[in-house]
Amino acid sequence: MKVSDIAHPAQLQQVEEKEAKSTAAKERTAATPRKKGDVVELSTALDQQSTVPQEELQAQRVASIKSQVKAGTYQVDARLVAQKMLSGDSWI
Repeated sequence: MKVSDIAHPAQLQQVEEKEAKSTAAKERTAATPRKKGDVVELSTALDQQSTVPQEELQAQRVASIKSQVKAGTYQVDARLVAQKMLSGDSWI
């Protein structure tokens, strides 16, 4: 709502009251102490594993696809692409 659209001071007061309530609710939520409960600790096992073999495989796959595209022999499976598009799968 633009300030110029306010025809009555009561409308301005309503907007100010809504903002005050919103701010007060946010402050109450932030001030509320969290209940103690279960604690989740994530393992660092993945950090310790080497991703080098995976990176090498990915590089080989990309190089293979690039060479196929360059040679004009790369074939796209249109049915598979369509299925993934329709399923909402983001890993096309």
